[in-house]
Amino acid sequence: HLHRRGEVAGRLVEAGAVEHVPMFDPIGDIVFTGLEPFVKGPQLEDKAVVERCTGAVDDIAEHIVLSGKFASIGVWTIPTEAEKQQALELLVKCGGKELIGFRYGILSQGQQQIILIARALMAEPEILILDEPCNGLDLFAKEKLLEDIQRIADEPEGPTMIYVSHHTEEILPCFKKLMLLKDGSIHKTGKTSDLLKEDILNDFYAKPVQVVSMSKNRLAVFPK
Repeated sequence: HLHRRGEVAGRLVEAGAVEHVPMFDPIGDIVFTGLEPFVKGPQLEDKAVVERCTGAVDDIAEHIVLSGKFASIGVWTIPTEAEKQQALELLVKCGGKELIGFRYGILSQGQQQIILIARALMAEPEILILDEPCNGLDLFAKEKLLEDIQRIADEPEGPTMIYVSHHTEEILPCFKKLMLLKDGSIHKTGKTSDLLKEDILNDFYAKPVQVVSMSKNRLAVFPK
């Protein structure tokens, strides 16, 4: 169980296990054609409204982050200078300084994940759920994202964080508690250091495994 703001935990999910805490795409059903914006199908007819709202339905990185303040697709009100600055600072804090001014659609998947995490933090949530954020990332993009997540977790005023993954090597030192999910139900919960042991994981996977130490106090698990 998570008891206080800023506490972080991991969920290790066996392949094929049913997960009950999905992570929805915070951008929503928006399509950028390069000419006209469409939201959930209908075209936006009133261009005057779009022009009045700074960054209303564009996909510039910091504007997407800013939209998290209003839990909206696009920015449908005129944000304050303080809110604009907060969005920029969050993007930088999450490791996305080089993304400022770039369009979301042309960025790599790892860069897009950084923008979405910063967008979620814009609402100052008490809990941040990261559901397999490294899926589809190459080796270096994955490590960059994990470093950024560790940095966010180290923030004194950061949110409680729940990280979901099938891969033990993604369990960062900041995740002190762990929940093992198997066949759609909770297999074990406890301290990460107590659960990432071969005897526990042999039972969890129902096959013999070996635990290999990695750098930065992380562990990888392989079949024996």
